[in-house]
This record gives sequence, C-alpha cells and structure tokens, in this order.
Amino acid sequence: MFTPGYIKHGRLLLRHAEKLLRYRKDLLKEDAGGEVKAQLEKLRKALKSRDEKAVKAESEQLHAPEGRGLAGKR
Repeated sequence: MFTPGYIKHGRLLLRHAEKLLRYRKDLLKEDAGGEVKAQLEKLRKALKSRDEKAVKAESEQLHAPEGRGLAGKR
C-alpha cells in the first residue's frame, strides 16, 4: 500500500538521470554515457530487489559529480 521513501527516491533519481542523459547525449563522451547507463542499470536492479542498502549506495554514487560524468561544458 505504501511505498518506502528509498524506493520513491530511487525511482525519481532514475527518471531524472535518464532525462538528463537524453538532453546531454550530444555533449557526452561515449565512455561517460556508458558509465552512467551502467550505474542506472545497477540502481534499477537494486530497486527491483528492494535492497535498501544497495539502493542508497547506488543513489549516492550516481549523485556524486565525479561518478556521474554528466557535468557538461560551461
């Protein structure tokens, strides 16, 4: 009936990261896009297994600016 907060946060993070990846596809290097996609897949698997520790760990890794590769050029 009620969805835990870490699941909601993880789903929202997935949605926004995929959106950002689509927006910046032309600015990203191939390897950076692949790394982000791999991190998104890990988060998706953690959400599917409903493992709170794994979801939080993958979310933190995706949030980290050096782990994202989505910073873009200014």
